[in-house]
Amino acid sequence: MNTFLSSFPDDGPSVNVEALASFRSIKLVPEPPSFSEDAELVPNPDGRVRMRVNRDRPATRQRFSIGHEVGHTLFPGYETQVQCRKPRTRDWHDPSDVLEYLCDVASSEFLLPLERFQADLYAEKVSAERLLLLAGRYNASPEATIRRFIDLADGPTAAVFFRWKHKPADGVRNSMPGQRNLAGIVTRQPQRKLRVEYAVCNVAFASLRYHIPKHKSVTEESVIFQAATTGICMDAGREHLDLGAFSGWFRIHALPIYTQESHVGPEGGSSVIAILQPVP
Repeated sequence: MNTFLSSFPDDGPSVNVEALASFRSIKLVPEPPSFSEDAELVPNPDGRVRMRVNRDRPATRQRFSIGHEVGHTLFPGYETQVQCRKPRTRDWHDPSDVLEYLCDVASSEFLLPLERFQADLYAEKVSAERLLLLAGRYNASPEATIRRFIDLADGPTAAVFFRWKHKPADGVRNSMPGQRNLAGIVTRQPQRKLRVEYAVCNVAFASLRYHIPKHKSVTEESVIFQAATTGICMDAGREHLDLGAFSGWFRIHALPIYTQESHVGPEGGSSVIAILQPVP
């Protein structure tokens, strides 16, 4: 990476990932991918590879996907078969899924080079707005930027992704709107709430043996809920968060993120990434 940066200097901290692909002898072609929703490497008869990228994806996702595919060239055998990004859900007993994770790590390093990003990160006090600005500065998604921040955080840190949705128990009623019960009364659909989608954490946070349950919702008083409904970055130096089995006092940075129309909240609320750091 340092060799590339010295050979292809950029105007700002953002790395030109398409130039990086060229540096690794990968040819980007205009055809869309055939086996992936994002990007894929396809072997050529001459032993080289070409890359297909879904240009309908947001620019930040395209950049991460390109970085991911470049990551494949760091491991042997990449030129022998089609390499493509897999869904988020992975089996850690499957060596190919472990490889996919390592390629995600490589992409993070390409998009957010350690020395550059670390210097920028700690140049000012960390806040939700600051992290969102850094994502724009590096042309990276908020998700990738926050994952990088978690890796670099000194203390226990987790990122919890919240989305407006029903809990699983609401699934049957939600799939049959207007259903009548035994008394002939039309049942009303339950309202979607801002619930936990998934969480990622660093080693220090995992060592505390916290379990963040999926589908739990936050109260309207939380800065997480306020960030979702206002679309504004929010911070709390100390807030009590109660998600059932998971509760305690935390420093919270809440970032509203791009939300597909089908996932927007009842009052236009957005999805949120909440960074949690335990405090006394």
